Amino acid sequence: MTGKLPVIGAQHQPRVEGADPSIILRLASHSTADLSDLVGRLYTMTPEIRPLYTPCPRMAGTAVTVRTARGDNQAVKDAVADIQTGDVLVIDAQGFTGWCSGGYGMLRAATADGKLAGVIVNGAYRDIAEFEVAGLPIYGIATSPATGPKLGPGQINVAVSCGNVIINPGDVIIADAEGVIVVPHSQSEVIATVADEKRAS
Repeated sequence: MTGKLPVIGAQHQPRVEGADPSIILRLASHSTADLSDLVGRLYTMTPEIRPLYTPCPRMAGTAVTVRTARGDNQAVKDAVADIQTGDVLVIDAQGFTGWCSGGYGMLRAATADGKLAGVIVNGAYRDIAEFEVAGLPIYGIATSPATGPKLGPGQINVAVSCGNVIINPGDVIIADAEGVIVVPHSQSEVIATVADEKRAS
């Protein structure tokens, strides 16, 4: 991979704290269809982001975001250090599926003690059988056994795009077989309250 060195290089922004775990649990108790009605189409990912194995467990957690150069996975490797319990790793690989954005082994530091709640990738990933054995949800566009380089640049904890939705670090991610919903952190308590009220009515 060659090319001129860009002025904007790698960035690793500080971690953004997400919604209170109790709010995430409340949101996770609602169907993605009901949540989609509340957040609207701007925060409902397109169907190209789908479970990469079936049946894939339901996923709920706080977004830790990664933006990578097409086909590169150095930033994914670096982002693992930011993962805390209940986090969802959201990888914006710009829709590139020529090879993968990483494998299960790259995430071992975050999966060994069950911290990682799941992975969403706007691109391809590999080692899907290991995700299935571990019961770790992974949603994306495609699978690919071929790995890419670790050259960068990449950006961590910045706004990313996945499934035609802008995701900011700290946003709440809810996903199941029907699709993936993004609840902006700033609106998470409001959405949880309205969802609870609608169910009770």
